[in-house]
Amino acid sequence: MGTNVQKKMVGWVFVAAAVTACSDKAPVESPNSPSLKDTVAVAVGGAPSPVVPKIDTSTPDFALKSWWAYLDEQQEYEYRTCQKLSSEVTEFRNSLGLLLAGDPLKARQSLFGGCQKTKIDRQIKKVHMETETRSVIEVVMRDAIGPKPDEVVPNYAKKGVEHGFQYRYVLAKTPEGWRIEDVLQWSETAVVLKRDPWDRVYRDEPKRYFFNLSLQ
Repeated sequence: MGTNVQKKMVGWVFVAAAVTACSDKAPVESPNSPSLKDTVAVAVGGAPSPVVPKIDTSTPDFALKSWWAYLDEQQEYEYRTCQKLSSEVTEFRNSLGLLLAGDPLKARQSLFGGCQKTKIDRQIKKVHMETETRSVIEVVMRDAIGPKPDEVVPNYAKKGVEHGFQYRYVLAKTPEGWRIEDVLQWSETAVVLKRDPWDRVYRDEPKRYFFNLSLQ
């Protein structure tokens, strides 16, 4: 879509919005109606914006479920954006066949096929109220979609894929409600190495420089 066409479409969107706002008989917007921001985003070729889910931090489990709803919306938005971008680079992606063949072609083509639909099955197993202001929730998660027919599950991941991965969420109570302050994942590797089997998922560490010349 050309720049002039985009400008005209955006202009008509704002004109229509202004007319609606000034009318005494403007229709009532339903909860499912697209927002003006999303209407403009679609007009200029973007993906609909993510919507903040209802957040309830009155209890540890409600706070955790609110976080999962937030993650699900973020993943859906990233998937929609990826699909949009993927459709825009079709010609560029197809041009690889003019330069590469065999494994190099397959390897480079796979870099474009990253629009992964995500659906996670999460089950709360235990809620420990260690104190009035500290709670630990044990969870088992698994990929609800599973591997594709052409994907091979490595041996080290088969147990987690089939039975799920174990997590622990540590929540602290604040005057404003419960907050997740740490997330830990069970590590079979750590058990073999005789280390603490619960690895912290989030760590605030200095950024490290990493240089990689793979797939040149």
